[in-house]
Formats: sequence, structure tokens, C-alpha cells
Amino acid sequence: MELCSMVYYRDFTCVSMEQKQGDAPTEGNNVGTECVMDYSDQFTTYSIFNGRGALLKWARAQGKMNNIVIAIKMFDYGGEGKRRPQVILACERSGNYKSCKSSETTDIRSDANSDMKKCARDIGTKKCGCSFLLIGVNIGDGDDRKLEVICGVHNHPISKYLQGHSFVGRLSKEENALLVDMSKSLMKPKDILITLKVRDATNVSTMKTIYNARIRNRTKEFAGRTQMQQFLNKLSEHNYIPWHMTSGDIVTNLFWTHHINIEILHAFSHVLIMDCTYKTNRYCFPLLQIVGVTSTNMTFSVAYVYMNAEKEDNYTWALTALRSLLDDNCLPRVIVTDREWHINKGVLANCKKLFGTLKQWKQFNEDLNTLVGSDTKKEYWRCLRQIESKFSEFQKALEYRHDNWLNPFKDRFVAAWIDTCMHLGSTTSNRLEIDGVDALSCGYAIRRTHQLPCAHEITEYRDRGVPIPLDVVHSHLRKLDLINIGNNSYGTTSPGRSQLQRFNMWYEQQDNEKKRQVHMTLKELMNPGSTALAEPKEKLKTKGRP
Repeated sequence: MELCSMVYYRDFTCVSMEQKQGDAPTEGNNVGTECVMDYSDQFTTYSIFNGRGALLKWARAQGKMNNIVIAIKMFDYGGEGKRRPQVILACERSGNYKSCKSSETTDIRSDANSDMKKCARDIGTKKCGCSFLLIGVNIGDGDDRKLEVICGVHNHPISKYLQGHSFVGRLSKEENALLVDMSKSLMKPKDILITLKVRDATNVSTMKTIYNARIRNRTKEFAGRTQMQQFLNKLSEHNYIPWHMTSGDIVTNLFWTHHINIEILHAFSHVLIMDCTYKTNRYCFPLLQIVGVTSTNMTFSVAYVYMNAEKEDNYTWALTALRSLLDDNCLPRVIVTDREWHINKGVLANCKKLFGTLKQWKQFNEDLNTLVGSDTKKEYWRCLRQIESKFSEFQKALEYRHDNWLNPFKDRFVAAWIDTCMHLGSTTSNRLEIDGVDALSCGYAIRRTHQLPCAHEITEYRDRGVPIPLDVVHSHLRKLDLINIGNNSYGTTSPGRSQLQRFNMWYEQQDNEKKRQVHMTLKELMNPGSTALAEPKEKLKTKGRP
């Protein structure tokens, strides 16, 4: 073995300390003509490694601890006779740069007289003929290997740190898999980098490494598909039900839901809550979220809709798409929206400027909020008369409030009217703002809004010494399971044989252009990733809520 080691030492290191003519210069690299540091002790080990991978992992880990980058210089798979497989490791700065004559005069520059001439290109290299060399030798008949130090000397100063090194900063397979999972969880790149460094104290990756890895993974995942093709392909892959509205080939509205959400909605369909979220995409489309409420007051998602505008036509289209997936016996009884926000915004824009002082405006706004919260119609009319008398000098503000909101829509946001129906306490689109039920102070309101026994009924049952019957509790609140809802045939039933026959007859009567369009539509249905639909144009960032 010593003879073999000497042979490799002679082949790879005996002339490394002398610069040959024609090699790239090493000026500016702080490279001396004699050995600088000896790291033989750091790489000397008597361990036996099970396979080439384990040997490489240990050698590179030792190199990272000492700020040395270990590279594979040569593989020798062995051969006939007594030659055994070997792997030769070296410093990344081993060897010498081989210049290319054609690359030395590729730059074209102009002098003061505008005469074009070829100049030598300034070239730098990390190669400096470092003589550091390790060899991993196969021992025995298996794949066991041992590591030998042929030359532990470096002829250049060792780096003080490896932060940002292109090779050492690479992510391992495990780190890249973790990065993909964290990216899918919408974690920020800086948080991903912190997590990787906490898991591995020797990690020298930078933010650029994280960004590049995310781009590579995203490009690999898209596989040449556009944004819209990738989105529809993912919906189909995870069994979502999509609907879309287009203007030409541009998607203007996009609705999607999952069959599990629709099945849960069949069980708890009494109340739906709708609200828009903003600044969720580069197209500045509002994201309409539709959720329901279970018998245990838990929220579940029903559907999501991207809309190009918050207009009546957009909402009508979204609800029509949802209606097509529901049966007649599971339609919602109550739909909660955020109309009150629009009321406050409209009053603020049109009425605040009519008041002389800020104190008057605040008092007017507080009285209006008291009016909206009136528990009974009698209290509502009493509060309304007080406001009209108190602010009689601000007739324009009163007229705007009454003509635009109170008279046409008071039955949709004033408590005296909305509490006459069962809404399970969902009076706002923000679930965090929904108050709990106070059974001792609600009067008859809890009977109307929750279909639960109120305080008077509970007292009567207690005095009689009988339990509260289940039939006095609404069926929505009594349901605690999802049994048999999976067998419900939501939406339109599958086409029968007669409908398919009608389609075949209609298809045969069409011209070639119409048949071509049908073929394209069927292709998109079977393979959403091949759709010709395009995403809308990106919009400039806007401030605040649109």
C-alpha cells in the first residue's frame, strides 16, 4: 500500500510546487512558492467507511470545519489483477489553469481615435497548483473503504470563512426537501434560511442560495406550463371543482371548491358568510371567501372566487356557480356579507364634511350606531326621531343616510330586523367579531336567532322538574355527524344515455370549425394543464383596500 501511495504522490504532487510556462499566473492570490499550512492531522483517521458516499461525507465535513473545500479529482474503478477501486480527493485549488488562445483576444475595445482593436481579456482563477491530496482505497471484498493522506500541505492561505461559497453553500437533498415544504407553507425566504442554519450550524448558504433553489424548484414544478395552466392542473390533480368566466382567452372570474366542502355544506347549509380579501395576488383581484358554520360554531370553507371587480354581476356569477352544486333541500337560509363596511365608508365620505366640528360628527356617528343596534322596532323608531330632532340643522346628512341606506336596506343590517331570523349569531363577516350567546340576558332574542330555549323557557322546565326536550333545539344544532352526506348527489346529475345520444346527433350536424372547438374543450377538460386560457395582466400595486 505504501508503494501505491508513493506512485500517486509522484503523479499528482511532485511538480505542483513549480510553475510551468504557459500556466495562468497566480499573482494576487497570495500563493507562495513553498508550503504554507499542513492539515495532515485533521484528515488522518483510522475509521472504516461503509461505501464511497460515507467517505466523501466525512472528508467534506472535515474540510468545512477547517474552511477547506474538498473536490473529487479522479475515480479509479479498478480492474483486473490486484488493482482496487479508489477515489482521489484534492483541494479545490489544485491543478493549474489552462488558458485558451481564442479567449485571450475576444474583447474588442476602442481607443481615443475610435479605432477598434483586440485586447487580452483579464482572467482570474482559483487554481494555484495546491498539492493537498487524499485517497480513498477499497479494502476487502466488500465496499468498505479507508482514507489515506497523501499530502496534507496547502500552498495557499486558508479562507477565513466559506460564507457564500458556490460549492460548499449548496443545499443537500434533505435541506432542499425542507425548503420545498416550507415554501409550500408560504414561509419567507429569510425564515427558511434561519431554519436551515439552526438545524445545521455549519451551513454557509446565503439568501441568494435560497432564492435560486426556490426558482429551480418552481421551474421544475411548472414543467413549461403557464400560470393558468399550472393552476388548473393543480386543481384537477387535487380533485377540485373549477368554474371560470373569460373575456376572449383572458380569465376574468375563477371559482373553485372541493367536493368534501360541498358535502359538509349539505350537512350545515343554514348560514353562509361571504367576505373579500385583498392584495392576495399580483393581478389585484379580490378573493371572495365563502364559509359556513357547523353546529358547534366552527367555520368551514365552502368555496373561493377570484373576481375582477366587486360588482353585482360578479357576485351573481359566483353564487350561480355555487348553486349549481347544491340540491333544493340544502339551500342556505341566511347569507352574511360585509355591507355594513360599505355603509360606514359611504357615510364617512358624504356626511363628515357637512359637520362644522369633529365633536358633532362623532356624536352623529355614535347615535347612528346606536340606531343600527336597536333590539326592537319600537326602539328603532324612537332613536330615529331623536336623531332627526337633535341634528335637524344637518338635513343633507340625514337625507343621505335615510334615502341611501335606512329606508331601502334597514331590514338587512339593523338588529331589530335581522334578529327576527335564525342566523346563529353570525351578524358580521368577521368571525372574530361574533359575540357569544348570553342565555340569561337575551330575552326572546336567542329563540329567534339561534332556535334555542331562552331564559324564560329554561326557567319553566326547571320549575316543572323536566329535562329540556331535544325538539325545541333546531335540527342544525342537533346534528353532530356527517353520516350519509357523502351519498348525496350534489349539483346536476351525470348525463344519461339519452343526453349523450342528443349530443352525438348535435355534434354530427356541426361544421368542421365547431367540431374543432368541441375537441379543444374536451381536451382542456381531460387535461387542464393544456388550456389555452391566459391569466390577466398584472396591475400596479395600489394603496389600501380597492
